[in-house]
Amino acid sequence: EIALGGYHSCARINDATMRCWGDNFYGQLGNGEAGFYATPQLVIGTPFIVTYTLSYSAGPHGALSGDSAQTVNAGDDGTPVEAVPDTGYRFVQWSDGNTTNPRTDTNVGANLSVTAEFALDQFTVSFDSQGGSPVDAITQDFGSTVTVPAAPTRTGYTFAHWNTAADGTGTTYAPGDTFAMPATDQTLFALWTINTYTVTFVDWDATVLKTESVNYGGSATAP
Repeated sequence: EIALGGYHSCARINDATMRCWGDNFYGQLGNGEAGFYATPQLVIGTPFIVTYTLSYSAGPHGALSGDSAQTVNAGDDGTPVEAVPDTGYRFVQWSDGNTTNPRTDTNVGANLSVTAEFALDQFTVSFDSQGGSPVDAITQDFGSTVTVPAAPTRTGYTFAHWNTAADGTGTTYAPGDTFAMPATDQTLFALWTINTYTVTFVDWDATVLKTESVNYGGSATAP
């Protein structure tokens, strides 16, 4: 870059320094001296460093981790900034379309101002029938209402309830109950009560010899 004056000229060199030549009787060349200079003189205070500003912000339902306002020399790199979604939300993209997270802007050559964008996340409730008929999983948005499905079936057993623990020590739900979709995938387990049957032994003359309660799949003992 060259600037031409009536009696002196200046140029910015590739190394970002400024050099001037010509009439300098009033110190207009900026080299701290006076006189006439036919050859370019280094201007005191150069090189001039060009800097750019990197500005990051978070949209609704999220926050940022890292330096959200950075001043970076031309050609240098910024520092990492991470978009952190609120519970139940997910990072979608930056407003410039960049989906990298965390992001580090490198070889900076212009000012930048971007906003992190977030959206509701979806989670899945799965159902483990523990030997019963299959039940489809439910995938919905965080915080939406989940309706507990109808009871599965299992030969020789009566359905008791759904539970968040396979051994029944968790939270119990009956078919038709509702709850808010949590911010994590979850499994509900079917709990069963084994069916009991009465076996009656009868003599040839219809005399009852013995009755015995037997669980499904068990055996009765003859008298």
